[in-house]
Amino acid sequence: MSEAEGTITKDEAATAADSIASAFPTSIAGSAALGAAGGLMGIDTLRTNDDEKDSCTKKEPAELVDADDDGIPVSLKVTYDCKDVGTIKLNQSGSYSLSDKNDADKIGGFTGEMSFTSSYTQDGGFTSESTYSGKFDQTRDGATVSGSTSYKLENKGQVAGQEFSGVAAGMNITYKLTGTDANDIEKAGTAEISGFYALSPATVDGKPQSRVVKISSEALTYDESCDSGYKSGTITATDGKDNKIVYTFTDCTVARTYNGEAI
Repeated sequence: MSEAEGTITKDEAATAADSIASAFPTSIAGSAALGAAGGLMGIDTLRTNDDEKDSCTKKEPAELVDADDDGIPVSLKVTYDCKDVGTIKLNQSGSYSLSDKNDADKIGGFTGEMSFTSSYTQDGGFTSESTYSGKFDQTRDGATVSGSTSYKLENKGQVAGQEFSGVAAGMNITYKLTGTDANDIEKAGTAEISGFYALSPATVDGKPQSRVVKISSEALTYDESCDSGYKSGTITATDGKDNKIVYTFTDCTVARTYNGEAI
């Protein structure tokens, strides 16, 4: 993802705004990359919920180490080699990995990546194949935490003889959070965020159309006392037709607009 594309209509703006906001690093602990890493752990849980699936899933090490209790293990690699599992004939191959850069510091950083494919079939002529790919990284340097998350989910398949394909979800985001107090950088500071975020495809003339927005920020500050995560500044999401969803933060409250109109 390297450019905005597709259109967000006014009727869709409020729902789109909710989805886009999920990519914002509203705190160091809740950064976009950390959320993606947590999602990977969730994928593992969902894909290995019975003995048959467990038998084709390899997890190393078997017992995870997480001394700082930040949800990121010192190391983890999960490899799939599943063929025709269950009534849906699940096939899954590939792997993902996660590792904590400093297991003595909850915000010491982490890295991870994934690349795997999952496919299945159902009655009624439904087939689906999903490809997951991504890399995640977060690093601490004194009072600054910087990170990036590049993630994409692509789907293709067939429903009642009709083929479908496209990017179902994804983001390519970089961020930087710099604490006002180097000894307590999670409390408050300045934030920067930029990149791209993919919304669920729209249907145009019976065909899926990818929708990607470009994200940028200006004069953004964060504060742990704010429910929104941010105290002041703006974040803007711009689609391929230059429609803009703007989040304006003032004293911890957020106002959202679509091309200047409140949503």
